[in-house]
Amino acid sequence: RQPLGITMVGGLLLSQVLTLFTTPVIYLYFDRLARRWAAWRKQRGLDLNTEAGFDGDAGR
Repeated sequence: RQPLGITMVGGLLLSQVLTLFTTPVIYLYFDRLARRWAAWRKQRGLDLNTEAGFDGDAGR
């Protein structure tokens, strides 16, 4: 029974550590990717809001 308990507790601890580490890392990765994408579109003179005919402040 002891090896099974060690395996279960170790697996739970490892999964918790991985979750607490990977979730913020993935969030930061996508945030940086979005910023790069926005900078690239701005550099090219493209704007998602004006291309689609959407004015974000129209309803205010």
